[in-house]
Amino acid sequence: MQRKTKSLRRFFFRVYWKLEKLLVPNLRHSQDVYLKFLQTRVRPNSVWLDVGCGHHVLPVWNSTEENAIVRSCRMVVGVDRDLGSLENHKSISFRAVGDISNLPFRNGVIDLVTANMVVEHLQKPERQFEEINRVLRGDGVFLMHTMNALGYTTLFSRIIPWPLKKILAGIIEGRLEKDIFPTYYKTNSERRIRIIAAQTNFMVARLEMIVSSAKSVLLPPIVVLELLWLRLLMMRFMRPFRTNIIAVLRKR
Repeated sequence: MQRKTKSLRRFFFRVYWKLEKLLVPNLRHSQDVYLKFLQTRVRPNSVWLDVGCGHHVLPVWNSTEENAIVRSCRMVVGVDRDLGSLENHKSISFRAVGDISNLPFRNGVIDLVTANMVVEHLQKPERQFEEINRVLRGDGVFLMHTMNALGYTTLFSRIIPWPLKKILAGIIEGRLEKDIFPTYYKTNSERRIRIIAAQTNFMVARLEMIVSSAKSVLLPPIVVLELLWLRLLMMRFMRPFRTNIIAVLRKR
């Protein structure tokens, strides 16, 4: 049964990639865009901290690139509150159980802090951004990838009851229930990022509103409509409603 389910998922994904190439040929998954940003920021002498690192820095389909980029710098440390996730992490050797509100590092020892799909889970972003700023060196950078509060996927997510959300995350994204955490979306718009950055001694060096791949891959009739919507989102006037945000914050 499990083998048949995997084969069916592969079939749906093959159909989806053909539809995507036909309807939105320039579309890229937000994680692939984030990888490009990461590759420009990680240098051989970097001390890099990945907060909320979970099981991996990048999704499983980018595991080869993840291993390469982790090996390319001086040191990488992962911090997460969930011990089980840290124990299953494959690429980062130095891992610590910790809270972003109270990072276990001295002042000014980190070159790069990253947060991949983590900021939406922060309850006290002002305090947590201050703590990230504290551990960064004078020219340090905070690179974040998160959902846009005005994006259609976020809007749907916010109105779906929590029990149903966990079920859908398992079906659509293949995530286990233990890997699904509450979201608060307190720093999930361009305006909020700029406000909190100013309050926590950061300057916004770059902020990109991007469009990511469709979510309804397993629902072929619906995915066509979603892809047409994504094509519309790629137009300039729809920028505020795109699905994801990647921001580069530099310590002042």
